[in-house]
Amino acid sequence: MAEGYFEHHSSWDPAVVEMVKLTSGPVAAGTRGREVRRFAGRQAAGFTVTDAAEPSRFALSSTSGPFALDRSYEFKPNGAGCTVSFSFDMRPKAAMRLAFPLLRRTIAAQVRANIGRIPSAVSKAGCPSR
Repeated sequence: MAEGYFEHHSSWDPAVVEMVKLTSGPVAAGTRGREVRRFAGRQAAGFTVTDAAEPSRFALSSTSGPFALDRSYEFKPNGAGCTVSFSFDMRPKAAMRLAFPLLRRTIAAQVRANIGRIPSAVSKAGCPSR
């Protein structure tokens, strides 16, 4: 997940229109980035990778933007396939708190659709063996 995250994120999250890595070197804990997505217009948010135990875990937390957001992915071999666990914790900030009740269903539908696209992205890379 970490390898190619910045280049391939939009393959499972088509709302992302820009994904920029702000630090040099391979993706690891501490790597910073910025994403711009189509959501109620265009929303930009900074984030930091908090866990990149490739190939089994990947997590990140927002550092700016309209939401405090923590995302984590865990991959485990499951027979001939792979089980993907995804955790998503989103808390609206400032004025977004007022709009959040109206947007909650839209956000949930987008997250479910993105989760549905992750397995095909993982199957291209293979499931971790450890």
